[in-house]
Amino acid sequence: MVSFAPDVDLRSSRTEKSEKISKLDWSSRGAARLKSQRSLLKDQNNAAKRAGIYSDKNHWSVIMKAHGSVWPKVLPFCLFNTLVTFVIWWLKNRYDFDMSIHLLGHKFMTMLVTFLLTGRLKNVYNRFMTARTHLGDLYRSCRELVQHVVFLTAHDKSEGAMEWRHNVSYRTILLLRVTMGTIEFKNTNSKPWDVPELNDEEKRDIESVLLHCEKNADTSVSNSALSHLSHGNRQLIDEAYRAPIVLAYNLRREIVKWRQGGMMKKPFRHVNEELEILDFVTQFSNAYHGLRILANTPFPFPLVQMGRTFLAFWVFTLPFALCSAQYELIGLLWCIFFVTYGFVGLEYVSTELDDPFGDDATDFDDLGMAETVYEDIYIAIYKADGDTAAYQLRERIAWRKGKGSALHNYRMDYMDSVHSRDSYSYS
Repeated sequence: MVSFAPDVDLRSSRTEKSEKISKLDWSSRGAARLKSQRSLLKDQNNAAKRAGIYSDKNHWSVIMKAHGSVWPKVLPFCLFNTLVTFVIWWLKNRYDFDMSIHLLGHKFMTMLVTFLLTGRLKNVYNRFMTARTHLGDLYRSCRELVQHVVFLTAHDKSEGAMEWRHNVSYRTILLLRVTMGTIEFKNTNSKPWDVPELNDEEKRDIESVLLHCEKNADTSVSNSALSHLSHGNRQLIDEAYRAPIVLAYNLRREIVKWRQGGMMKKPFRHVNEELEILDFVTQFSNAYHGLRILANTPFPFPLVQMGRTFLAFWVFTLPFALCSAQYELIGLLWCIFFVTYGFVGLEYVSTELDDPFGDDATDFDDLGMAETVYEDIYIAIYKADGDTAAYQLRERIAWRKGKGSALHNYRMDYMDSVHSRDSYSYS
């Protein structure tokens, strides 16, 4: 069993003595619990800022909402185009200096610009919803895996079975957490295996099977004993996408670990039960590879380049075309302002939806949704093995995340050692 902090004795969790020890330990580490809760609240606040939550029932609040809006990015273009329109109109009507062009060309170009813009937006939105579907499949497979583990082995209340359920749940959470770090890698540029939920042993296990990449200060990773298996130089992003595959293998290995004997007194009643549990790992891998395909297959660059070229030319020459007719100044300025907002704004919307993994308001709160999966897993363990086992699993995940400064960690480690001695001497 992988060691972790705070130290957990799963094989004695059912005894009355361990219950008393756990209560003593929990009460003495109130400060650590409070720090962990504050960290969780901070993450929840960040998630709330990221999620573009709004009420479509209130029309006025939707129009005036600034968070998640494209107004801050589009407004400078609207004002610039409006100012250009005013200057052209003023020179033409005040000084008889005509800079306008014929409107007919823009009428024909409007169809092409609209086709390119709306076509890209439609395809990007489909990619956005496909990514959300794959993300939901990740969460669903983790929930279903642990629930099937609990349900199919609930008849075995032995300490070995409890430990096996605990380890499978723990590996499932690690797989999901590292996957969240992987799909956000392009925005954070942080190694997925550096997430706080992983202990040093887990990190070393992942790094030990990563292949060596080219020596570059920005892209290199630590040397690996498996570098001779590489077919070429590997970038950090290649290793980042490999990390969930390694953890999926570790999870499969943990699921079949009961075959070694000495863990479950009442194993699966049919081989298909174990295969069904393993199938959820396969479903997770399928969803992950779907996300990986989307991440590594951007929208075709020629279409993006062509669309933006026509859009920029059409939008910023529109003032010259509209000023060729005799329009009132106020109406003309408002028309140019909102047409610019509409066309340029849709292009920015496409850009936002094209990369839904990050910290923008329109991005998925993938880590926040993953933490709800953690909680569902805790509940499943609670149903099978009780509150102590569920809390021990939570502490195994949240303890490292709630760690503070080096001095604070030293004090908490000292408290652990003191109460560990008290636990052994407890009677």
